[in-house]
Amino acid sequence: NRNYAIELIKQTDYDVFHPTFFDPYFLNVLGNKPFVLTVHDMMPELFPQYYSTNDGQIINKRLLSQKASHIITVSEQTKKDLIRILHIPDDKISVVYHGSPINRGKFFPAIISGKYLLYVGGRFTYKNFLLFIKSFAEISQYYLDLKVVFTGEPFTKKEMKLIKSLNIYDRVIHLFVNDSQMCNLYQHATAFIYPSLYEGFGLPILEAFTNECPVLLNKKSCFPEIAGDAAIYFDPYSVKDIANTIEAIIYNPQKANELIQKGIKRLELYSWEKTVVETEETYKKAIQGYNF
Repeated sequence: NRNYAIELIKQTDYDVFHPTFFDPYFLNVLGNKPFVLTVHDMMPELFPQYYSTNDGQIINKRLLSQKASHIITVSEQTKKDLIRILHIPDDKISVVYHGSPINRGKFFPAIISGKYLLYVGGRFTYKNFLLFIKSFAEISQYYLDLKVVFTGEPFTKKEMKLIKSLNIYDRVIHLFVNDSQMCNLYQHATAFIYPSLYEGFGLPILEAFTNECPVLLNKKSCFPEIAGDAAIYFDPYSVKDIANTIEAIIYNPQKANELIQKGIKRLELYSWEKTVVETEETYKKAIQGYNF
């Protein structure tokens, strides 16, 4: 694919080039054409303990960010991080939000019956799985009917050992699901919880809004920017605060419905049509500003 892309780049039958990641393979063949770079997050720079000092993403992101004619970030938070860490000028960066997922309608019957929290995606390092599962173990002592459902990779031996040691083995469910089943899990969940310490945008937030699921979020990173008042926020470093936030929603249908309605309203900010228009505007900025 790279060789084919190089041949197309050499033909120069385009106004602006937009690479999909931080591979600088195109620099030597781009000539006098401008390029736009998308930066989704500054994860490696903010959590260097989880990355090698010579990680290609870190090195190439810095190189391409300096050379790009214009940069797209997917949140104001990522823009601020990019300015602060790589010292990129403010006027060289445009924030273009993702659009919301397709509403696939209602799915019945529920895959999981009863009350459950939904945890979507990875559980490694900055995803904050350890504090969350300890919080769940604490709250589950008082709410014996509450479960937690995980999607994503299977549990590791270390994770399973922890779950068993916390005496919640019979409350924890792991599933591999397709898109329709994922919607089903959101729609019948007591709440979706996102304890991650950092994300560039957080698409699962919009998935939850689309499927009318109450949302519980870390109060740091980009989450308040994306979810606004359509979520309940917790301190991601506090087992007790996470547990208290879970408790605030599990038997409070009025609060749950309030969050659902606010989530539906919040979705009006995120459309792929708007994403397209704003992306096109960044291309124009790149072309217009290329020569200065």
